[in-house]
Amino acid sequence: MKRRQAAFWLNVLLLWVGAGLRFHYLADAEPLHPDEALFATLGRRMVQQQDWLLNGATTDKPPLSYLLVGTSLAGVGQNEFAARLPSVFASLMGAVAFFALIRRLSKRTPTAHLGLLIYLLSPLEIAFAPTIFQDTLMLPCVLLAAAWATRQKWAWTGALLGLAWVMKPTALWVLPLVIGIGIFASPVWSSENAAPIPLSRIFNHAKHFIIGTLLTLVPVLAWDIARPQQSFVTLGSYNNNPGRLARADEIGSRAEAWLHLLADTFGGPIIGMMVFVIVVGWLIFTAQKRHPARWISWVIALFLVWYLGLYWLVAFSVRIRYLLPIMPFILLLMALAIGEWASRGRWRVRFSAIGIMLVMTYPALTARPLSRETQDFELQGIDELADTLNQDFADRIIYDYWLGWELGWYLGEDTDVWLVYFSTPEELAAHLQTETGARYLIAPNEELAQMWVWIMELKGIWVFIDRQIGGFIIYTVIPK
Repeated sequence: MKRRQAAFWLNVLLLWVGAGLRFHYLADAEPLHPDEALFATLGRRMVQQQDWLLNGATTDKPPLSYLLVGTSLAGVGQNEFAARLPSVFASLMGAVAFFALIRRLSKRTPTAHLGLLIYLLSPLEIAFAPTIFQDTLMLPCVLLAAAWATRQKWAWTGALLGLAWVMKPTALWVLPLVIGIGIFASPVWSSENAAPIPLSRIFNHAKHFIIGTLLTLVPVLAWDIARPQQSFVTLGSYNNNPGRLARADEIGSRAEAWLHLLADTFGGPIIGMMVFVIVVGWLIFTAQKRHPARWISWVIALFLVWYLGLYWLVAFSVRIRYLLPIMPFILLLMALAIGEWASRGRWRVRFSAIGIMLVMTYPALTARPLSRETQDFELQGIDELADTLNQDFADRIIYDYWLGWELGWYLGEDTDVWLVYFSTPEELAAHLQTETGARYLIAPNEELAQMWVWIMELKGIWVFIDRQIGGFIIYTVIPK
């Protein structure tokens, strides 16, 4: 009993540390990334405007993540903290699910604790946690599905995999891995003398899996069918399908780019190489020693090779977010290896924990949230710009090329500002030549607006600065 209590409070302590690493970014109130701004706007529209079908909006994502963000905005407040809060909680849920999975596979509580520590210090997971990207919401569902699969609870496995797909459809890629983990965690593979599984039980498991999956998929697919807009399934498939293999002249550069991203996943090339050596050593060890975890370890390894090969040889864009679904399973192999070594003495457990903290603490503390990716311009002060537009430019026409999704979020749901988008300065100049009266153009800075101003002046349109708010500039444009 005392050991269980000690294990419980150690988990609580580790989760508090992990929560601190994730929550402190929320206090910064960084402006929303363009994609985050779009997702937050759609969430606010669903919940607070009760536009449950998002009529008139095109989206390539399922609605559940929007619903969670909108609920948080309604309950906590209209700010960046509230918009990103569900993902931070999902990140901590993912850590708990990871602990449950590794505890099930290793059968050793110290190994599970070491795995939890590794997961909570993962730079990639920390980078995704304080964002509105759906990847973080998907991950705990995948890990819980894998944990239930090890228990042969296939209805729960199907339901959770369906829920992962509902959060983000790319969860479909990990379907074979979760099923493989469930199969090789069964007594047939984990015990040397176990009897084969009867065919009737296999059909029963498959039936439960399908029913569980449909329970979570059908409501969302019904929502998709009920909308007059294009299906998010169709649009998502179109947007994310490169439609070709990588060309011969791209293979080398793509391999290099993916290797760089893999290194960044663990905090740099040195740590990445350490992880690689540990994982390969573990696979060799399990094969030679006929370790009980050898089947699952090799299933995970083969899946990782297939997954990385797919994203390398098919011309998908090279993005670090595609590594997030496989990151926990790399960490799982690493934790199993360290746990096996640590199981040979109590001092080794402590030594392993200290080593993990020494190696991973700096990357964890310096992990940069994905919402802070470098852009062509700074967004600091965009909330002040939105307030100015709402107060002084109500019922005015504002032309915008750069700030659509972000500004749409900060203007709020009750704005009277008319935002009009043009894709080129030539199109805007041609439009203005048919209009009369003063209009306005907003730009993130004077440098980006320079070409637009020059072309409009060339077409005989007066352009002058109305006011400057931080780095943002509001131009008055008047057709002659």
